[in-house]
Amino acid sequence: MREFWEILERIRRVVTEGQRAALATVISTSGSTYRRPGARMLLTSEEAVGAVSAGCLEEEVRAVGLRVLEQGRPERLRFDTTEEMDKISGTGLGCRGTIDVFVEPLSPETAQPYRTLHQALEEDRVCILGIEVPTGRRLLLVGEEVAVDELREPSFIRQAVPAAREQLSSRQPTALLRSVGREFYWERVEPPLQLIVFGAGYDAQPLVRLAKELGFRVTVVDPRPAYLAKERFPEADRLVLAHPQDVPAQIRVDGRTFLVILTHNYLHDLELLRWALGTEASYVGQIGPRERTQELLADIEREEGPLSPEARAKLYGPVGLDVGAETPEEIALSILAEILAVRYGRPGGALRDRSGPIHAGE
Repeated sequence: MREFWEILERIRRVVTEGQRAALATVISTSGSTYRRPGARMLLTSEEAVGAVSAGCLEEEVRAVGLRVLEQGRPERLRFDTTEEMDKISGTGLGCRGTIDVFVEPLSPETAQPYRTLHQALEEDRVCILGIEVPTGRRLLLVGEEVAVDELREPSFIRQAVPAAREQLSSRQPTALLRSVGREFYWERVEPPLQLIVFGAGYDAQPLVRLAKELGFRVTVVDPRPAYLAKERFPEADRLVLAHPQDVPAQIRVDGRTFLVILTHNYLHDLELLRWALGTEASYVGQIGPRERTQELLADIEREEGPLSPEARAKLYGPVGLDVGAETPEEIALSILAEILAVRYGRPGGALRDRSGPIHAGE
């Protein structure tokens, strides 16, 4: 998500400065490819932001992007790396797949769908973006409402949008569909995932830094003003000065929220864990050894009765994947790797032991 967010920020600057740009989007792949549909690269005459491959396709895409920039007409590219000779004379990807890239021109007059999308994401709203191929006309839905309509065909929208909504999900957010006889690239675009870290100790700092690098929207909660200082957490989006009992009134949680409890204070953990397990959060990570977590759970159940299977299923304690982490930086990496595995419904094991393809749909 961070890459797309940076591209949206750059589009806003390009428009503000009256410049023109070309936006390349991977709209379809088959077989094994490094990047998946939704990967993007923004091109101006001076720079490129983002990538559509591991670096093997960028030069050709950039050349086409500059042509699109100059002529103002979208183009569709197809790269086929399935042939054996590709290793010798082709693009050199060696991924054994095909990649379709759609390159569209952007100007202050035509960038409005992406500016609207950016604003909606800042407001924590889920969007669906549709792009007609090859014309490049866009349709943007914010929630249930049509926010941008370059098609101006109500009958088409009534037929195509429900099918697109049914096809798209959080784990399968893109699709290239024949919509009422026409080809459309559809993408479900969600706001950044939210990570809330309870405890502003030394071990929280690398977790916040790395989470921001991955594109999370990060909040740090702690009752100690000296610990909860901006200079200690410059990357955090929000710092909340609150005792555990005040957290429910100050923190909003939904199914795209991930909670990590790092207070190292048993009574604080008890209060926070009791609350966290009753929220809609997808993940609750509890620092500390297994025995301590079991003691916390036993205390909660003595006071409030048995926890539901759903509440227990979202609890990860000890927190993090088993990678032998020792330092705060290593522990932060193991926690975020576990969060990503939960987010995408993966076991978190070694890819070499995976019997199926790396990516869904390959």
